[in-house]
Amino acid sequence: MTGIDLAEVCRRYGASVLRRCGGILGDADEAQDAAQEVFALILTRESQFRGDADLGTWIYRITTNHCLNRLRSDRRREARDEQGEAWAGLPPANPYQHYALKRGLQELLSRLDSLGQEILIYRYLDGMTQAEIAAATGKSRKTVGKRLSRIDAMLAPAGEEGQ
Repeated sequence: MTGIDLAEVCRRYGASVLRRCGGILGDADEAQDAAQEVFALILTRESQFRGDADLGTWIYRITTNHCLNRLRSDRRREARDEQGEAWAGLPPANPYQHYALKRGLQELLSRLDSLGQEILIYRYLDGMTQAEIAAATGKSRKTVGKRLSRIDAMLAPAGEEGQ
C-alpha cells in the first residue's frame, strides 16, 4: 500500500476502532486514548501492510494487539505498585542480609547468559507469563519454559538456605 490517507481511514474505521478499544479496555477515556494511538500506529506501520488481507482486518488486529498490550502493561504496573506497598510495611532489613541477597543475585546473574538474565528479570521482576516472555524475547514458549526450569533449579538451593 502506498501512502495511507489517514482522514479516509479515520472516517471509514474510526467508529469500529473506538468500539473495539472500548470493548477491550472497558473505559471510555482509555478507549479514546488507545484509538488515537492506534491511528498513529497505522501511520508508522503502513509499510507492513502487504495487502494480503483486507485493510479493515489489518487495522482490527493492530487495535486488538495495542489494547491487549495496554492491559498487560497496566496489570504489571499495578502488581509492582502492590509489591512496593507490601515492602514499604516491612521493618528495615538487616544490612548483612541485604548484602547477602544482593551478592546472591549478582552471582546468579553471572551464571546466566544474556537470554537467561532477560528471562529471570521478565519473570521474577516484571511478573510476565511464559507466553509474554516468549513474545518479548522472540523465543518459543517451550524454550522459555526450559530456561525457567533451569533458573528455578538454580534458585532452589537459595530458598532452602533461607528456611
